[in-house]
Amino acid sequence: MKKSIRNIFKKQYKTINNDYFLYRIKATIIGEGMLLEGNIYLMDYAIQHMPSDGIVFEIGSYAGLSTNVMLHLLEKHGKKHRFVGCDAWIYEGFKDHTGTIE
Repeated sequence: MKKSIRNIFKKQYKTINNDYFLYRIKATIIGEGMLLEGNIYLMDYAIQHMPSDGIVFEIGSYAGLSTNVMLHLLEKHGKKHRFVGCDAWIYEGFKDHTGTIE
């Protein structure tokens, strides 16, 4: 079982090979975070197989890297689903109307 899981994570996915947007997106935003090729593959698979009445809901969008990838994949696959992203984006030194949150 462990060997097959390792093989899945070492697998070379073809998701970004012929897609210039996906090939270049990592270089456009500081820190590529969790945008590994396998994660792109999983987003692509989920979007291709999502129900016709589904939505895409992303919690935690930081700099928008995965948001842009998912919006690109929705368009690429002709999906007209609603996309909702949310992020409180409270970081060190953040200030709001009540003062500094640490």
